[in-house]
Amino acid sequence: MLGSARLHFGCRAQAWDRFYTNFQSRYVAISQLNDELAQRAAVELSAYLAFFGMFTKGTQLLSTNSLFFEQVVISLINTAQRLSLRPYQTNFTQRQVACLITAVKTGLTVAKKSLLVPVRVTDTLITKILLGTFACLPAFDSFYRVGVKTLYTYAGYINLPLSLVQFPHKLGTDIGEFLQWSYSRQVIDQFSKWIPFELVAYPFEKTKTHVMPYPIMRSIDLLLWTVGKTVISTKESHKVLPN
Repeated sequence: MLGSARLHFGCRAQAWDRFYTNFQSRYVAISQLNDELAQRAAVELSAYLAFFGMFTKGTQLLSTNSLFFEQVVISLINTAQRLSLRPYQTNFTQRQVACLITAVKTGLTVAKKSLLVPVRVTDTLITKILLGTFACLPAFDSFYRVGVKTLYTYAGYINLPLSLVQFPHKLGTDIGEFLQWSYSRQVIDQFSKWIPFELVAYPFEKTKTHVMPYPIMRSIDLLLWTVGKTVISTKESHKVLPN
C-alpha cells in the first residue's frame, strides 16, 4: 500500500521534504536569524501549508502572507535556540515539544493581534507547522484521526496507547505517553520497513550532504494520513455507487 503512496501523493510528500530540510539547514543551523532569512522562511512555510491543505482558498492564502508567518518563524527559532535543539534532531523530550507548541501559539497570536488576520489557531494548524519545521509531532488532521482509529481497531497497531486513540487530535492532553511509544525501538524498527523513505540532509553551508531516514514522526504522519485518506475516500466512493 505504501510503496506507491509517495508517487500518488508526490506533491505533498515533496513539499514536506523540501521545507523540512530547508528549515533545518538554513534556519535552525545558524546562530542568528536576520530579517531576510525570517521573511524567506515565512514564505516557504506559507507555501508548505498550502500543499498540506491549509488556506487553499485564494483570499485566505493572500491574507496569510510572509508578515504573518514571520512571527511564527521568529518565535520557533528563538525557542529552538533557547532549548539548544540540534539541526535534524529526531527525538524530543516532552518539555521540548511543549515549548515548541507554545512557540507556535505565541507567534500565531502575536501575528493575529498585530496584523488583524482572521486565522483560527487550531491543533491542526499548529501540528502541521511543527511537522514541517521540526518533525516533532505528526499533523493532527482528519485523515490522521481516522488512520489512528482504523489501525487500532483492525491491528492493535503495535501497542498503540489507548489515550492516543481517544484523543488523537488534542494538544491539551498529556503527550508524554505518545512520545514514549513513538520513540520505542519496536515502533522505529517497524516504521523503517513500512516507510523506507530517505532524506538528503545538508548543513547550512551545503559543503557536505548525508542521507538520513525519515524522522519517526514524519513516518507516523505519512502512514496514518495515507490510511485515513484511503478509508475516507473509499467511504465517499461507496456513497455514489449505484445499488
